[in-house]
Amino acid sequence: MSIILLVPPNAEGFIRDTYYGCWHKKKFINYSWPPLYLRQLNTLISNSKIFDLSKRTSEKAINILIKEKPKIIIVNIGTYTFQEDHLFLKKLKQKISCKIIAFGQHSTILPNDTLKSGVIDFAIKGEPEEIIQKVVKNINEYDKLKKINGVCLKNHISEEKAQIKNLDKVPIPKRNLEFDNKYFNPLARNLPYTSMTITRGCPYSCTFCTVPSLYGKTFRKRSINIVIKEIKQIKELGYKEIFFRDENLTLDKKYIKELCEKIIKEKIEISWIGNSRVDTVDFELLKIMKKAGCHLLKFGVESSNQNMLNLLKKGTTIKQVKQTVENCKKIGIDTLCHFMIGNPGETRKDILKTINFAIELDPRYASFDVLINYPKTNILNEKQTKISKEELNKLHNYAFRKFYLRLGYIFRHLLNTKSFTELILKIKSTIQLWKGLLVNE
Repeated sequence: MSIILLVPPNAEGFIRDTYYGCWHKKKFINYSWPPLYLRQLNTLISNSKIFDLSKRTSEKAINILIKEKPKIIIVNIGTYTFQEDHLFLKKLKQKISCKIIAFGQHSTILPNDTLKSGVIDFAIKGEPEEIIQKVVKNINEYDKLKKINGVCLKNHISEEKAQIKNLDKVPIPKRNLEFDNKYFNPLARNLPYTSMTITRGCPYSCTFCTVPSLYGKTFRKRSINIVIKEIKQIKELGYKEIFFRDENLTLDKKYIKELCEKIIKEKIEISWIGNSRVDTVDFELLKIMKKAGCHLLKFGVESSNQNMLNLLKKGTTIKQVKQTVENCKKIGIDTLCHFMIGNPGETRKDILKTINFAIELDPRYASFDVLINYPKTNILNEKQTKISKEELNKLHNYAFRKFYLRLGYIFRHLLNTKSFTELILKIKSTIQLWKGLLVNE
């Protein structure tokens, strides 16, 4: 039985396995990540293949899939892309007879909406890895499927989400160096790169974020020895860098310290990037992370306004932001700070202050994205900004122009490189950025 793990076409380049609360369709740099969660399912399901058709047209993608004649298609669908994905799958089903299983953000948060048209046959609420083999095995046995926690059918919505208590049960995913060479990460220092996760769950209550809805608030982590085994395997395959996709890699300081010490002790030389929070790292931890290969951390700063951070229930302070970014600079870890615009009740003046704060903070990179009011997030209860979409788009463009088109920044950015690969990536991403900014001037 042919089973396809599908990344559908998407003109905007949206990465479906991100579960945060901001995005903007206008990407100045065309970064892309390997489909990590599909890769984990690929390891679990025999006779399955990954088809990343994100950069194909709908017509070309359908023709490719017709030739494969799949009996089952498994797809990760995000709320932001649901309408586009649904239309594509509807066209596909008119051409081939197959069962479609959806997992991810939309099927977890809105399973009824996912299934209501009948195009998608099954929706998985929560984490699919522990139940996917049962679902595939019993694909035509609806009575059996209804008994599996997390499996939703059009006339049966599971009350429970599928959640994996022991992350060590999630297998080390199959990786393919040749397959991954097509993915581009401008933040990488060395290529080829891949991604992995070592934890799940987030105990925080950021009002804009869907992560707790998908992974829950219970923080779980993989055993250090298994993580080290995967890192060694990645290095043996020829990869030179890892992007840790965890929502907050440094939530458990003791755990990440132990992991870094193990990497140092085992003399595993590989560079890496991770997501963090400004309140979960300190100077000593950053030093150990740097020694273990960390060259960049990503932080969700969101706003320059403390009252706004409080409203978003971020749980961080502007003082912590400044201190952590400064600590990273002293130690030699680059930072990417994420800022949101269009927050509840936000004015144009507020957004301009945040843009100026980003310049004052002077991280190595800054990202500005427009808030998305996702279903089932608490931000829907707040008074929304009165700024029009058109004005937000202009402010989004202005933010990137003001931050990146500074002569001092450009020279520092290009001169402060640690490898030839990094220099080439920077030149490539800088050209993309300039093109995007100047075209949209």
